[in-house]
Amino acid sequence: AEGAVVDFLSTYKQSQKNLPKAQKPLIYIPFSKGVQEALKFKGFPTSNCISISGYTDTGKTTMLLEGVIACQKMGILPIIVSTEGKFSFEHAKFMGMDCNYEEVVDEDTGELVKVWNKGFFIFKDGFETSEEMYKYIIEVCDDVLDEKNQFPYDVCFFVDSINKLKCEAAMEKIREDNMDLPMHNAKVHKNYFSGFIEPTVTKTRYKKYTRTITFVCILRLHGGSNSVNPKETGGLTFAYDMGVKIYCGGKLEAAVKTKDFKLNGQTVVVGKETKLRMDKNHFTGMNTEGAALMTPHGFIELDEWDSYKKENKTQIVQYFKDVTREVSDLTNVVVEDGEE
Repeated sequence: AEGAVVDFLSTYKQSQKNLPKAQKPLIYIPFSKGVQEALKFKGFPTSNCISISGYTDTGKTTMLLEGVIACQKMGILPIIVSTEGKFSFEHAKFMGMDCNYEEVVDEDTGELVKVWNKGFFIFKDGFETSEEMYKYIIEVCDDVLDEKNQFPYDVCFFVDSINKLKCEAAMEKIREDNMDLPMHNAKVHKNYFSGFIEPTVTKTRYKKYTRTITFVCILRLHGGSNSVNPKETGGLTFAYDMGVKIYCGGKLEAAVKTKDFKLNGQTVVVGKETKLRMDKNHFTGMNTEGAALMTPHGFIELDEWDSYKKENKTQIVQYFKDVTREVSDLTNVVVEDGEE
């Protein structure tokens, strides 16, 4: 009798309705060596949603840009969605991103302006509400997954940041009464992110879909430095629906240690030691914590500062001269090591 039950179960498992769907091999968009060493994790897992949160200037955008550059090297099309209005292509290019500009005439002013549209990437900004941002992402997802389009690339969205914009109702309330509607904002994130983005991204792990979609986003915090447990703006949607959650910096404040140069007597912070923590990990089940040095080139390991400084000093000085040329005259720059 027992053998008959085992035979039944074995046969029943092989029935069509119980067979698991065939999945693609899991691929990681690799972290830099410094981040890998700090978190003991390979990188951003494809066909998943990943968040990066933390206080300002703790390495969130640096980690995101490293992901963009890694995607370009892998042939995965990075789609950068900017809501902050401060994306720096100059810095991204210095880090190694394949990007360049052409000068075009501005229709309103008649002046020549730089348009960064050359390179293996898509850049989209100018959103006014969270709904507008989400609708753009959904339209692109539809384009990628529509077999009639024969979309030629896997894609990875990089959103900086996903919870910066207000929803339409909140914007109207702010204009009328100078009051926000946090519950309305959270509902929009729940409906669009939980209702469409997350299930659309994760279903592309199955072989029935030709293309793979990955989603990496930066999450803003609210609560400020006086909050014992800072929260992410937008409710619990992002806590539940991320496959991996990374936190940069300290819990109560940014908590970074600086490494600097002195250029003509002026102190310039070049490196920042920041904590990195894995708050959620559905792949190994282990939440790890470490630290890395954030530099203009990206993250490096803590013990690499001296060699980094020696190898890149000239390049960093030139970069500093380039980005400050309109506000200061840095001829004959003299570099001295600052306090560490």
